[in-house]
Amino acid sequence: MLGPGVFGSKFFPDSAGVGRHSITYYYTNPMGGCTDSSSKSIVVLQCDNSITAATGIRKVSVFPSPFIQDFNLAIESEQSGFSTIQLYDATGNLKYESVLELRMNELNQLNINIPDLCHGLYFLNIQRENETIKLKLLKN
Repeated sequence: MLGPGVFGSKFFPDSAGVGRHSITYYYTNPMGGCTDSSSKSIVVLQCDNSITAATGIRKVSVFPSPFIQDFNLAIESEQSGFSTIQLYDATGNLKYESVLELRMNELNQLNINIPDLCHGLYFLNIQRENETIKLKLLKN
């Protein structure tokens, strides 16, 4: 295989970097010596899990990232109240929704287990009053 981020026979997105990359696989038949190749375009997206401030929320953590079947959400809140938690797929379809009661000055935790999700990019929205924190998650 050849291309940015390719080492041996594996592709490493972190090494390739964000953007579109062309990867080419070469094959030689050991019995007849015939050769062929195939190219594929791969897009590496930025998944930085950055947050924007929301009323009363001090810190948000999501782990593990990327996740396989489930992930944990932890929110440190300066105010008591409720937050709506929503998970959307890359096409905007709602895959999960829950209401989490936040307690002031506590670590509020929620395990989100959705085993039937496809691999790919997801968007986690945490809504508090009229503000939303948006995070990107990657499912392996």
